[in-house]
Amino acid sequence: MNMVLLNRSVISGYPDGKFRPERVVTRAAFAKIMVLAAGLNPVKVSKTSFSDIKPSDWEAPFVEAAKSYLNGYKQANGKLVFKPDAPATREDVAVAIVKLKGYNKTKLPDRTIIQAMFKDYNFDFRLCQGLCRACCRE
Repeated sequence: MNMVLLNRSVISGYPDGKFRPERVVTRAAFAKIMVLAAGLNPVKVSKTSFSDIKPSDWEAPFVEAAKSYLNGYKQANGKLVFKPDAPATREDVAVAIVKLKGYNKTKLPDRTIIQAMFKDYNFDFRLCQGLCRACCRE
């Protein structure tokens, strides 16, 4: 999979040309990976939607392109933050994929594919219905 992403210029490693697969993928890096892998266009940015990202930050065009798929966080003071340096969690990735694929209450994924992809598949889906509803809100 990494070679496919490399060949499509979705991932390119660090500026020194090295890959560091043992490192945590940040939310900013995941936004870039998701945007490029999905064929979305990075957005020209003069103002960002998140108070913790400046228009001049390398991730700004990717975060703005991904904001419909990756959640921001509203702080007590009302400001919206993205937390670009925080690790991309499994939940971040799952929510982004659900939204990107257009799944909703009437269009659901094939569970056999999910079962093959995740070793911890065997859980009661009813336990996460609230989360699924929140992710698929129309």
